Amino acid sequence: MQRLRRTLSWACLLGALLTACAGEDPDAELEVVEAEQAIINGNEGNDPKAMGAVYILHGVGPKTTCSGILLRNRVVLTARHCVTKDHSATGIVDGDMTNYSVYLADIRYTVRSATANPNNFDLAILILTQPVVLNGSSSAWRMPIYPGTNGSLKNVGVVCGGYGSSTLFTGAGVYRVAQIPVFHATTNNLYLQPNGSGQIPWQGDSGGGCIHAYNGALHLVGIMTNARLNPEQTGVRDATLVGAPAFKAWADWVASRN
Repeated sequence: MQRLRRTLSWACLLGALLTACAGEDPDAELEVVEAEQAIINGNEGNDPKAMGAVYILHGVGPKTTCSGILLRNRVVLTARHCVTKDHSATGIVDGDMTNYSVYLADIRYTVRSATANPNNFDLAILILTQPVVLNGSSSAWRMPIYPGTNGSLKNVGVVCGGYGSSTLFTGAGVYRVAQIPVFHATTNNLYLQPNGSGQIPWQGDSGGGCIHAYNGALHLVGIMTNARLNPEQTGVRDATLVGAPAFKAWADWVASRN
């Protein structure tokens, strides 16, 4: 199994969301690949600061890249396999964060520590050495986490952003977004299929967040963790998110203390 890690304008998408919105595997025989690259055919030219979307680089040996999302100015939520020693979803988080860097708007931030999700979901939280300054503040950033069920998002288009590949093999490192439909939901996971433009998370998007409007504000609904090729291996069949119910209590607790 591989993960999503990498060896429309943003304003329109957000506007549409704010004004128009009122662990199981459904197809296990398909090959699973890491979401390590950018959203296939994703929309470029968007400001990652609007979503607190960061780029994570591990610079030792074969360089690997992932995406992540800021919950607070010093707190990054990402996929666990992005920071484990063996790059597995259940591996031991690397105890040496000196070789990891987090970037936002070409500014590099170092990582103080990383903590794996205690319930063995493919999630980890990074605590930065210094806070990211957003909107002129080093302490005011908040990304609220969706309080509803995954089932409430079925057949809803969620906006996902990441730094993965724009094709099956190329284009990683550029921030891209897309509004992508949720076609299936379970207690802990959301499953996405390509939208009408063929946009879907892929390698390098691992750890990136998907958002949706709730009560007039944007909320994080899930973290991208893996994607699967179609049987012909000519395109991406679907992608998996760990949904907010699986991590909200843990992430809110860690974020509130940092």
